[in-house]
Amino acid sequence: MLPGGTASCYPVGVAILGAGAVLNVVGVATPEWVVSPTSHQGLWKWCQQGTCYDIPENSKSDVFKVCETFAILGVIASGAAFVSALLYLVLPMLNKSSHKILNVMALLLGFAGAVFIVICLSTWAAKVRPDLTEADTDLGYSFFLSVAGLCLVAIGSPFVFFQGRRFGSYSLIGD
Repeated sequence: MLPGGTASCYPVGVAILGAGAVLNVVGVATPEWVVSPTSHQGLWKWCQQGTCYDIPENSKSDVFKVCETFAILGVIASGAAFVSALLYLVLPMLNKSSHKILNVMALLLGFAGAVFIVICLSTWAAKVRPDLTEADTDLGYSFFLSVAGLCLVAIGSPFVFFQGRRFGSYSLIGD
């Protein structure tokens, strides 16, 4: 047990959740969602022969913008889930009361982040990528970083919730 009655497995869940949030940020920020022998493209940039360009807003379809929006929502929600879980872990160590709501928020925000990321990834794979691609293109590492981030957030948020709920000493209004 850690100070505050939190299970010693809880930090592992926080680390999993944090790794998922970081992978989501990197996946969304890097320009390799689709690759071809001559170019690659992400949600914000298009690169050809080592030079990258911003994708003009007027050239993006509505479906592309939906993908970008859900990617950002997924990053924000998964990051907030990590912060909530981290606060739930750290506050008792600082002799502060830890509220049950932080643990619940980690679960709900992690779930929301996972749903947003699934919507982004499925929209990209089903609607955006076919519109962009030539015959010899494939999904790039940025797409798969987001998939890995999704998996870690989907594992980490229930892990921290159930570890905190099982072993944590908290009340809805604090001590």
